[in-house]
Amino acid sequence: MKELLRNWKSLLFNVTELVLILLSGYFLKITTKEMIIVLFSFCGVRMATKSAMHYKSWKKCLCWTLLLITSLFLLVKVNVLMAICMAVFSAIIISGKGDIKDCFMYRKSEDEQKYRELKRYVRKNKNTKQLEEFENILKTVDYKYRDRYKIDLYKMYICVFHVNMSFEKIKVEMNLRNDNHIITNALDLIFISFNTYIETTHNGEKEDLEGLAQMS
Repeated sequence: MKELLRNWKSLLFNVTELVLILLSGYFLKITTKEMIIVLFSFCGVRMATKSAMHYKSWKKCLCWTLLLITSLFLLVKVNVLMAICMAVFSAIIISGKGDIKDCFMYRKSEDEQKYRELKRYVRKNKNTKQLEEFENILKTVDYKYRDRYKIDLYKMYICVFHVNMSFEKIKVEMNLRNDNHIITNALDLIFISFNTYIETTHNGEKEDLEGLAQMS
C-alpha cells in the first residue's frame, strides 16, 4: 500500500492513458473484444522484451501512445490479423529490440554514449587518489539525496561505470521497479557531480582532465 501511494502519479497517468485509449476505440466503433486483442498483443510483447523505452516527458509519452494505439485500432477496421501483426511489430521496435545493428552484434560507439567522459575517467584513473576523492564526494551526495531519488547512487555508479551492467541487470541487482527513469535520473545526478568535481578540483590539469570533461 505504501509503494502504491508513493507512485500515485504514475498510477494516475497509467489509468488516464488507458481511459483515453479505450475512448478512442469507442469513437472508432471498435468492439471491446478487438480492443483487448490489440492491447494484449502490444502490451504482452512489450513486457516480454523487458526493455520498453519511455519518454521522460509524460506529454510526449501520452501523445505518442495514443497515436500508436489509435493507428492500430484504425487498422482493425481493415483486418484484425493485420492489426495484431502490426501491434507485435510496433512493440518490438519501441523496445529497442528491432535495431538492425543488433543483427551484426554491433556495439554503440563509446563516442555516442551519454556518460562517456565519466566512463573514460574511471577507466583511466582506476586505483588512484583522484578517483577515490571523486567517489568519496559521490558517497556524500548519495547520503544527502537518497531519500529524494529513492536509490543508492554510489551502488548505481559502481554498477554502471565499474561493472558496466545493462539497465535490466541493474534493476534486478538493485531491486528496482520496471522504470528506466529512476536509473537515468540517478545517472544524471552522478554525471553532474562528476562535472562539478572536474571543474572545481582539476582546473589546472588541462591536458588530462579538462579534455575528458569537454570531449564530444
